[in-house]
Amino acid sequence: MAPPAIIETPFLILRCTGYSESSVIAAGLTPHHGQIHFLVRGGKKLGAKRFPMIDLFRLVHVSYRDTGRELLHPGKMEPAEFFGDVARHVTAYRTAGWLAQFALANVPAGLEHPRLFHAMRLGLSRLAALHRQPQHANVQADAILVGICLTYLHEAGWLAEQTASPRETEQCLVLLAMAAGEGPAPLLKAENWTQLKDWVLACLRAVECRVPPLP
Repeated sequence: MAPPAIIETPFLILRCTGYSESSVIAAGLTPHHGQIHFLVRGGKKLGAKRFPMIDLFRLVHVSYRDTGRELLHPGKMEPAEFFGDVARHVTAYRTAGWLAQFALANVPAGLEHPRLFHAMRLGLSRLAALHRQPQHANVQADAILVGICLTYLHEAGWLAEQTASPRETEQCLVLLAMAAGEGPAPLLKAENWTQLKDWVLACLRAVECRVPPLP
């Protein structure tokens, strides 16, 4: 029997767990293969710039064979983007952590989520920049969270069930465009973003998503 075909994909690392003295189990998202877990041998080793290639909130390009096992072994793995600057602002870091928990709790293996993947990648990039404008960090973090959660609901086909009027539908389209990088964030007050966040979390609970506690 021929071995499984080699799959090449971007992989957004959302959780890292130490395994043995030098290895790491990396859990994260791909656009077309859902959630994946890799056992990266030697993943703790430092590179030329003195940091491990496998790290939290990093985008890598990876190749692997889908053996059907829960824990896979990567072939070629190359770094692409690093969103480590989320750690430079506490609100950004807490929001990134919540989004990572949410995605890993609700996206199974093998299920396509290209829009969510794109929104997560863009959202982490935006969170990594929040330390440059700390006075607006809380509002921007709420906007990022709202946009990503709406993207998940929309891609799963649940958003239409949660909108009660044409006006709500139109507002959601504006927020989805924001999350996809196709339009600006609406100019809303902080309390409006808080209300939107509460609403979208209620929508997630209504369709029985796993919603982590807010930080």
